[in-house]
Amino acid sequence: VLIMSWDDATDTWSTDRQVIQAPNGTDFGRRVTISGDGRALYVASTTVNGGEGGFWKLYRRLSGEFVFVDTTPTQAFPGTTCGYALKVSSDGRTLAIGCSTGTVGFVYKYV
Repeated sequence: VLIMSWDDATDTWSTDRQVIQAPNGTDFGRRVTISGDGRALYVASTTVNGGEGGFWKLYRRLSGEFVFVDTTPTQAFPGTTCGYALKVSSDGRTLAIGCSTGTVGFVYKYV
């Protein structure tokens, strides 16, 4: 996952830093969302160890750097695949994550 910032003075994008490499056997980084204030970054994967499951990780901007804070345990949603969609509130305190059982889709809300 790369974080980029827009520079109004030069009208260009610049790379801030690489946040994290994808864990093996995942599609980590396929879905990302950042809070409106730019301080909370959520990154999701719909696979775990090459199979179904899915997870998300939360990073917080501290002193200009995104630092890992929390993750969803892979067994939190038995029989589901999560990470299809992510949406975070402007303050970064509420996350909606899209999940599916293969026949039924639903959204979990974290506060």
